[in-house]
Amino acid sequence: MSRPHPSLIKALKLGIPRGSSLIVAVSGGIDSVALLHALNSLKEELTLVLEVAHIDHRLRTDSALDAAFVKDLAETFHLPFHLHVVESGPEEGSNIEGWGRKVRYDFLTKIRSERDLDWIITAHTADDVAETLLMRLISNKEPKSISACEEQRRLLRPLLAVPRMAVQSYASEHKLSFREDPTNQDTDFLRNRVRHLVLPLLAREFDQRIVESLSERATAIQEDLNTLYQLCETAVTRASTHSFGSREWLRAVKLELSAMSDGVQWRFAELLVKTKVGFNLGRVKSREVVRLLLQQRQGVELPGGAQMRLQEGGISFTDPKGS
Repeated sequence: MSRPHPSLIKALKLGIPRGSSLIVAVSGGIDSVALLHALNSLKEELTLVLEVAHIDHRLRTDSALDAAFVKDLAETFHLPFHLHVVESGPEEGSNIEGWGRKVRYDFLTKIRSERDLDWIITAHTADDVAETLLMRLISNKEPKSISACEEQRRLLRPLLAVPRMAVQSYASEHKLSFREDPTNQDTDFLRNRVRHLVLPLLAREFDQRIVESLSERATAIQEDLNTLYQLCETAVTRASTHSFGSREWLRAVKLELSAMSDGVQWRFAELLVKTKVGFNLGRVKSREVVRLLLQQRQGVELPGGAQMRLQEGGISFTDPKGS
């Protein structure tokens, strides 16, 4: 007998702290509409305070209709509604998905803080987790996953174990209306190619529940990575008692590196340098930094033009942007 799909309602009862105040990100699509409907149905049982946020990226001529739809939905549920209309689009040549994600979370974080709410809630499902894992593998990127809880950003994704099929069943059962984004069918985007071509092929030829299998595997990978980075963060804290790049700092860093395997070393170096550049270097560049820290090379040029070099028994860091 096949196991039942995880229930949307059960996932929310497990994933949403009782008595929380929430800003719910609603695009107008089926996932976020079902999420808002289910949260509203649980509002009294879980003693929730709900507010709704929508971001109009203005990437489509009819995007204002999505905003109007979500506004009407919030009013139907008698919930406060917050709208952000993006004034300027992404820079030419930039990653649209990455740009859109930053715009969304910047606005959601701002509203959560201004309204003094406990959590931001998004409607990411098991399908999003599976798609992200495959996309990162296809693109030769580190196979990290979406996290169900990001404490620092006060962000919850309570539906990560719920496949989109179960969300669709919930929406059908409750006769929910939603907006269809035509760009979700555009296979020029990698995510859409994975969603519409790769996952159906894997489900048809290998495992009908491939989404849940990939989602579970991605979650396990992320748990392991979290443990690795916790070890690295502890080591970074110990080394950071000294001024970055000083002789004492470099001695402390080399001592930490001497006790680490390669897979931990480069992640430790990545976290060290992230405090200066503000982003993750990745495996290849971080390994170059490890060799520098072990004094096996004289310098490393970092993305964006910053440089690290051996200097007077320590490490110099220069950034043309002045950071």
